[in-house]
Amino acid sequence: MSTEPVTSPVPELHSSQGVLGARLAAVRRARGLTRREVATAAGVSASFLGMVERGETDLSLTRFTRLADFLGASVADLLSDDPSPAPPDVREIASAQRVERGAGVDYRIIRHDHPQLVAVTLAPGAEFADVRSHRGEDIWIITAGTPTFIYGTERYTVGPGHSVSFPGVVEHGLANHTDEPVSLIAVCSVSYW
Repeated sequence: MSTEPVTSPVPELHSSQGVLGARLAAVRRARGLTRREVATAAGVSASFLGMVERGETDLSLTRFTRLADFLGASVADLLSDDPSPAPPDVREIASAQRVERGAGVDYRIIRHDHPQLVAVTLAPGAEFADVRSHRGEDIWIITAGTPTFIYGTERYTVGPGHSVSFPGVVEHGLANHTDEPVSLIAVCSVSYW
């Protein structure tokens, strides 16, 4: 009878499975999520996710995409062989794609992927040409001025330093009934532009 301990092979962390698994685990921990929470959201078992994180098994493209989406991680960053992060993307808001929302409204899409980011400026007296509804949730952060937030039949006056969070399924819009410009950043849980 042998006295040597029985050991399981340890996956080499430098393999593509091991690197991907380690990156997924690091993102999950950085987001403060348990393995069970992520596994449930991605439609896999917690034990399977553990095997992926340890580099013991691989993933289908569908499962990988669901994991990356839930974690809010870029597929490119998770798969990149480059250990250094990409440099910051610095650009003027005025160079971002503009969406026509009415006279005196400067509506710029800063980021298309979810969460989608939009920078909005309304000149004095300007308002959205229409109210819209969409799936998902919005968070608007007022950075300057005192806009009127239109939500269904209700009107709310908000000021700088305020945020407004709401389900997008109710028609909503924005108006500036003041003599000063209004600026805000909108964070949209889904992309709709």
